[in-house]
Amino acid sequence: MQTCISQPAQGPGMRTTISRLPIWQLATRQSHVCYSNAANGTNRRRKKQATATPADSADDLELSSSVKQLQSGTAPAIAFGEPPSGTALDQTKSWVVFSDLHVSPKTIDTSIEVLRYVHQQAKDNQAGILFLGDFWDRRGDLPVVPLNRVQDEISSWHMPLLLLPGNHDQVDLGGLDHSLDPIKMAAAQAHVFTQPTVYRDSLWLPYRRRESEVRDAINHAQQQGPIKAIFGHADVLTAHMNASYQAKDGLPPDVFPAQIPIYMGHYHYPHTVEGTSITYIGSPYQVSSSEAGQQKRLLLLDHHWQISSEIPLNIGRRFWNFHTMFPAAAATPDSSSSSSGDESSSITDTEGILDPA
Repeated sequence: MQTCISQPAQGPGMRTTISRLPIWQLATRQSHVCYSNAANGTNRRRKKQATATPADSADDLELSSSVKQLQSGTAPAIAFGEPPSGTALDQTKSWVVFSDLHVSPKTIDTSIEVLRYVHQQAKDNQAGILFLGDFWDRRGDLPVVPLNRVQDEISSWHMPLLLLPGNHDQVDLGGLDHSLDPIKMAAAQAHVFTQPTVYRDSLWLPYRRRESEVRDAINHAQQQGPIKAIFGHADVLTAHMNASYQAKDGLPPDVFPAQIPIYMGHYHYPHTVEGTSITYIGSPYQVSSSEAGQQKRLLLLDHHWQISSEIPLNIGRRFWNFHTMFPAAAATPDSSSSSSGDESSSITDTEGILDPA
C-alpha cells in the first residue's frame, strides 16, 4: 500500500488530503502524487493480483514495461518534455534563482521565511522565480503540516515559477515521479521540468546520474539551435560540497559546454567550479554544521540568463567554526614536538545573535 497525496481543488484555502491506494490504481491519476514504500512491494503486488480489473492489469503491465526499459537502458535515449507557455512567462525579463530548500518538520519555519523573502525579491525586481531542486528533505515522504504551510505560502505567488526536481524530490532514479506537483498545484503560474526540456534558448535538466543521459540531452538540445544556458541538479566532479571537501564522484565537468553559464542545484556551498562556468546556487540557509561560516545568496538573472546581481541571505540558524590553541607547555612529555596543539570545533547560533560578518 502507498501513501498518496490528493489535491481535489485549487485556491487559497485548499488543503492536501492523504489517502491510501495501491500504485496500480493511481498510475494514471494526475491529481495524486504518490510515494512508494519498497518494503511493502510484495503485499502490494498480492493485493493487486486479487483485486485488479483487466484494464488495471494492462495499465500496470505497461508501467512495469516502462520501468524495466529505464532500468535496462533500452528506453529511447532522449525523452524531452514540452516547454511551458503563456504570456506572463514570455514577458518575464528577469529571474530570482534559489535551490536546495530541504523543507522538513525541523526546517519549516526557516523555509517559510526563505520563501517569503524570495517572493518579496521577485516582486521588487518584477521577476519570475526559478528553483533548482531539493525542495523537500526526505525522498518519498511529505509531512502533511509542512506541506500545508508551503501550499498556503505559494498560493500567494502570482509571478511565473519554474521548478526542477532534485534527487530529494524524486521517488526513484527514473525521475518521472516526484514531489513537486503539490507546489505546482498551489502556485498561480508554475511549470515543473520533469524531463529534459528546451525553453527560451536554455536547457533544463532534472536530476540524472548517468553521464550518457546528460550528454545525449545536451547534444539533442544543441541540435535544435544555440543554447544560452543550462539549468540542472547534479553531482559534478571537483565541485565543492563545502569549503574543504571536493566531490570525488559525479559528472565530469567537460560534459557541459564551457562557453555558456551552467546553473546548478545539489551542493549547498555557493560557488563556481574552478576552471568551468558551472555555478552552484547553494542552499538558502545553513542546513547542517558542514556549512559553518558559509554566506548564502540568491541570484538575479537577466533575460539572457546572465547574472545581474547576487542577493545576500542571512536567514535561519548559523553554524560557526572556532579554534582553540593549547600552549606547548601544556603538552604531555611524550607528545610529539611537531604537534600544533590546535583543536577545532563548532557552535550554533540558533537565534541569529552572532554577527554573520
